[in-house]
Amino acid sequence: MYRFAVLVTAPLAGTTWAAAETIDVKYYGKMDLAPFACTDVSRSSFINRACYDKSKQLMLVQLRSVYYPYCEMPAAVFEAFLAAPSMAAIQ
Repeated sequence: MYRFAVLVTAPLAGTTWAAAETIDVKYYGKMDLAPFACTDVSRSSFINRACYDKSKQLMLVQLRSVYYPYCEMPAAVFEAFLAAPSMAAIQ
């Protein structure tokens, strides 16, 4: 039994849940969050999470339970979005 447990858990030893997370993105379908840096948002009643892939300049924003893509998003705009006093008011 111990040997079975080691065989099952060994491949997962270096994997985090964030790295193995796959989500549905509106208009895109399934996407792996491994290349994204994600931030949970607790100060908004509408926005739950924001993720950013710097190499693709792609931002994903989880509005309630749906992820929406925002393409060609410079890193500075993503950082301003996270730091804005009101996340819904950023332009």
